[in-house]
Amino acid sequence: MPETNDKITAPAVAYMAMEDRWQLITDLLGGTLAMRENAHRWLPQEPKEHDVVYRNRVSRTVLFEAFGQTVRVLRSTPFKKPVHLSEDTDERIKELEDNVDLGGTSLGAFAEDCLDDCLGYGLAHILTDFPDLAGLQEQRGVPFTLADETSMGLRAYLVRIPPPNLFSWAGGRRGGGESLDEIRFFDSRLERKGDFGQEVVRLVRVYRPNLWQVWAESDKDEWVLESEGVNTLGKVPLTTVYVNREGLLVADPPLEALAWLNLRHWQSQSDQDNILHIVRVPQLFGAGFAEGTLTGASIGPNSVLSSPDPTAKLSYIEHSGKGIEAGLNDLKDLRERMRIVGARMLVQMPGNQTATAKAIDTASSDSELQAIVRRLEQGLEKALALAAEWQGWGDDVNIDVQIDQDFGLAINETSDLEVLKAARQNLDIDQGTFLEEIQRRGVLAPGRDLEDVMEKTQEEEANAPQPLPFPAPVPPPAEEEEEEEG
Repeated sequence: MPETNDKITAPAVAYMAMEDRWQLITDLLGGTLAMRENAHRWLPQEPKEHDVVYRNRVSRTVLFEAFGQTVRVLRSTPFKKPVHLSEDTDERIKELEDNVDLGGTSLGAFAEDCLDDCLGYGLAHILTDFPDLAGLQEQRGVPFTLADETSMGLRAYLVRIPPPNLFSWAGGRRGGGESLDEIRFFDSRLERKGDFGQEVVRLVRVYRPNLWQVWAESDKDEWVLESEGVNTLGKVPLTTVYVNREGLLVADPPLEALAWLNLRHWQSQSDQDNILHIVRVPQLFGAGFAEGTLTGASIGPNSVLSSPDPTAKLSYIEHSGKGIEAGLNDLKDLRERMRIVGARMLVQMPGNQTATAKAIDTASSDSELQAIVRRLEQGLEKALALAAEWQGWGDDVNIDVQIDQDFGLAINETSDLEVLKAARQNLDIDQGTFLEEIQRRGVLAPGRDLEDVMEKTQEEEANAPQPLPFPAPVPPPAEEEEEEEG
């Protein structure tokens, strides 16, 4: 009888605390549909608001995707130039660069997905894994040779674990270092059902220093041990990249403040859409009519209503618009605040520089995104080092991951550009230096060839039409001064 365990999905206490904070982030990243699905959490139903009215209000509310768009922009910023391994990197590691996960994912694409996790959840998990050779040998009946492993592509590879999926862990500091005793995370696979159907099977993968296990959810909602084997590496092969670390596998989401502002905007937008819907529907007001006269009455150009009361009147109630204007201003203010909070990740903090150097050179200051990218580089190097160790190449293989970090907005960005412009106009700096500096500040595209720009500028100047040789204007004749009569 297969082994079962209903405790295999029990989460760590630290995970439950992070999960509560991550729920809003996950739903914002899911867009309008995810926010609507969890509307009772993020868009409370007002007291005495009818269920039908509430559902209609939810269906009219559309998310302004400030959080998701900010994450997408920030995650792509360091990858305008390709990620690469330096020339000093071991050639065996370079062979993994184009397919780090055995699924065709390049190192650059893998790094971008990890940065996405860092920006959204505050950390990224990279598992270094190796195929189950023992299980494959059992199926074949003969041991694998090195030639077999090479021909079949059996090598170490990287696996990205989304932070919400890794729900349990144990470990701590030992001997001056930190190590994990166990990790458990959710996974899934797609299986065929019947002749044409499909079903998703939920899995829990377990890694310990001495073993690995795969548990599958059965049709009876039981977790059954499906397979297990020996962890030949002898340690849990997980690398975690932290943004703002708070503990073992615990971090602070860097854009959480933006997430709450985006939620506030979602709620305010719902109120705004609701009031617009109400005031756009005309509301008829009648006075001086007998009871029941207006019930079911036809109102239109070909209809006539009458009343014996000479003071009777019929009119439409029109909203003053003050509430609409206030709501619109609130939405504008929230969008501006979200823009500022999102841009802070790119703002470079001023270093210890003189006023002159600070106006021209922003390279010595770092933004928060640049700091995250450096940590990601180190994390990828560590994960690839585990791959080299699992391959039996030793623990001293040289690995150097290079991700572009020449980006960021200086705090005095506007003044910098004005200073550069004035310096160029006064011929204090040459055209090449001017173009290099504005390209470094993102005004010109990073891939633009500056020499080509200068050549085209010179061609335009040479081909520009010359002014017509008009004669110099003739000054008017001077007026003769009248002699004063004596």
